[in-house]
Amino acid sequence: MYTCLFNTPLGIMRAAGKDETLTGLWFTDQKHYPAHLFDTKNSTYITDRNYPLFKKAENWLALYFSGCIPVPDFNLKPAGTNFQISVWARIKKIKHGSTISYKDLYPSSPRAAGSATGKNPISIIIPCHRVIGSNGALTGYDGGIERKKFLLELEGYYLFK
Repeated sequence: MYTCLFNTPLGIMRAAGKDETLTGLWFTDQKHYPAHLFDTKNSTYITDRNYPLFKKAENWLALYFSGCIPVPDFNLKPAGTNFQISVWARIKKIKHGSTISYKDLYPSSPRAAGSATGKNPISIIIPCHRVIGSNGALTGYDGGIERKKFLLELEGYYLFK
């Protein structure tokens, strides 16, 4: 298992992966950042910025932050419960520049969907920032509301006019 840090316009992000599959991408100061996984005394992760998967992920992020709509040329495998994985699969289908409410994302259980959305371990690429409150409010982004606003505006979705 490998890890590295990336500098982005929104702060430092940590990537994690193995076998050419991205398993995590977090802002290092976000609410559900799993710092314990990367504790240098107990970590099973090898820090390697040159790991080929990370070059692809870094390129994806650079394209994304330049305003492009990149498609990952690598696999994603977020770890979670079956319910969380099903929510994240639905989130991946939200089109660039669009949003959906938690209620529309998972009509039978919007609160549970909100909880699963907040635990998304692959920020930006699994675009949980595109999930908003049913009244249009920006709520519940693990990386912070200012980042959520920035990402939505970068994608051309102007909630604040």
